[in-house]
Amino acid sequence: MRRDELLVRGMRSILAKFMKDSVVRGCLLQLLYERRSEGSIQFGHAEQAVPPPAGISRRDWLRAVAQLFSEYRLIDWTLLKIKAGWACCLALLR
Repeated sequence: MRRDELLVRGMRSILAKFMKDSVVRGCLLQLLYERRSEGSIQFGHAEQAVPPPAGISRRDWLRAVAQLFSEYRLIDWTLLKIKAGWACCLALLR
């Protein structure tokens, strides 16, 4: 692996550890805004679920979805039943 690739990987891992919740929420809101014409968007563990961007853990990504729903009331969500159980949600910007 080249030195610059190692540097980029190292920086991503550092940023992931210290990324503030507000940055993760901002990334999520930007994604929801850009895809607002699609209707509902799946998050969680379903096959069609939106994966977190590089540098953001799935746990932090889903926590941001929960925060925007429960604390800020900026999105609506609905739990969906999938084969493995209740594991994903659909989110819509309000």
